[in-house]
Amino acid sequence: MPIRTLAAAFLLATGFAGVAAADLIVTGSDVNIFSGTVELYSAGGQLLSTTTALTVESDLGIDYYSTLDPAFPLYVPLMAQSIVQQIQSNVPGYNIPSRFSNNLQTFEDSNGLGIFGPGSTFNYPNFLTTPASQQLFGILTTQSVPFVITSDTGDVELTSDVGDITNPADPPPPGKLGVIQYFWGPFGPFPTDPNNTAEGVVAVHLIDRDIHLQEVTATPEPNPRAALGLLCAGLALYGWRRQRTSYPAKAAPQCPQFRQDSSAGRLHCAQTRPTAAPQLGQYARPALCSAPQDGHGRVIGSRSKKYKRMPIPYGTNIASKVQTT
Repeated sequence: MPIRTLAAAFLLATGFAGVAAADLIVTGSDVNIFSGTVELYSAGGQLLSTTTALTVESDLGIDYYSTLDPAFPLYVPLMAQSIVQQIQSNVPGYNIPSRFSNNLQTFEDSNGLGIFGPGSTFNYPNFLTTPASQQLFGILTTQSVPFVITSDTGDVELTSDVGDITNPADPPPPGKLGVIQYFWGPFGPFPTDPNNTAEGVVAVHLIDRDIHLQEVTATPEPNPRAALGLLCAGLALYGWRRQRTSYPAKAAPQCPQFRQDSSAGRLHCAQTRPTAAPQLGQYARPALCSAPQDGHGRVIGSRSKKYKRMPIPYGTNIASKVQTT
């Protein structure tokens, strides 16, 4: 039975709406319990971690009923305790999954259960904009590594507005738990509110969410030492290649590469035959072949002859004459 119908029937049964002659405050409220699971996988598909979380929000009518009875906030914690006890004890047999009831008592506070949210913001059946839904998503997607969301079921309500799982004659829709409602109270009177008591009905909504995340492997930064090593290796290779490469020689021929025109016809050690031919490491510039080199002096008659040719009779010893300057 929807919460409004049940609340109306409850009010009629008590013969009271709001504050009646018997000084009884009757309320109708909502509680949303969100349970979520997130699985984090590596880039290779290996399961790294599984995290579960629970968030709760409630609208116990504090603002509205406080206008009827300024002492009404005194009843709110008692309402929360009563609801938690009934959920955890599985009364009257709604078969609520344990992930929704475990540690639920930690959400009891002066606002009721968990985050206070006016019923108008619950936006049934879409819970995406409710405070507890946003809080759950934030918890599940807080990870120590970068990731992408590979799948997300979104908010899936397990309860419904029709059907009663405890009544075979009124089964809930397939896959749903039906309507879950709890009565609480009466509580009071209190010393500060001796003339009033309070009781009511609370509709509980169970919402599930499963998210799968995949780790994103960050691109590694280049190692500065490795980059420096590659640079040094490249410079060493460049120097080695440079030494093995033949480059054009200097413009000036080097000593001792030429014979003098007035010299004897026989070549000397380290001389080249064609005076105009460029040598290893020289430019092909014949005009430079007769240029004097460092350490050469140009003196008239200098080294005019190195050997003197004389007729040699058969069997005669060879006589040579060397003229030095």
